[in-house]
Amino acid sequence: MAGLNQPPDNSLTPKPLGGSASFGRFRKEISVRNLVAFLAAAMASSVCIGQDQAAGVDEFDEIYEEARLARPDRPVTESFFEVARKRAAMGIGDYQNIGHVANYLADHFSLYTRVQSEVIKLFCSAQGVDIQPFLDALASAGTQEAEATAKIYARLGVSYEPIWADLKAGAIGMADSLVAEAEATVGVPAGQLCAHLGGSPGESAVALSYSRVKASRSEILKVIAE
Repeated sequence: MAGLNQPPDNSLTPKPLGGSASFGRFRKEISVRNLVAFLAAAMASSVCIGQDQAAGVDEFDEIYEEARLARPDRPVTESFFEVARKRAAMGIGDYQNIGHVANYLADHFSLYTRVQSEVIKLFCSAQGVDIQPFLDALASAGTQEAEATAKIYARLGVSYEPIWADLKAGAIGMADSLVAEAEATVGVPAGQLCAHLGGSPGESAVALSYSRVKASRSEILKVIAE
């Protein structure tokens, strides 16, 4: 199955991207788009319109859907890389090698976990609610994605820390909207998220696990790091 360990003649063979200034800009641009997408999804939840309509379908979604439709008889994890190679050969989109795709997924997972562990934690702490048991359960639920992300960062020689350092203040400023999105995902009334996370940490962790909320990205992330 295709992943980071691909044959050297593959058009998406990983390259040493970590020291590239252009790759650094690519990562920053993609991470900002991710954060904006989180906000757009929250806005979609609040006004009851489709999430894709508000946030737009990004390049990953396009590849995933094309792969799903191209070979419905095969797992998407087998077709995804074929579609990605074809698009790269045609010069379509941002992902010109597997390193780009892998880093996008690792950064997306990292952003998702930081929103929970820092932004929402800070929000709930201000309300006097300790959600650490929820965060511990969420981390346990995301063990496979976390391990895959660590492998990707190690292979590409990059870290999420400088990206998060640039995004953190903006994410905290979006806390109300990010909390509203989490409330919609869990299915609790407005203003009740912190109480729910604190009172039902296990149930909340299942509902907000990356594999459930971002199922397609979780699926490819775990495969691409193999």
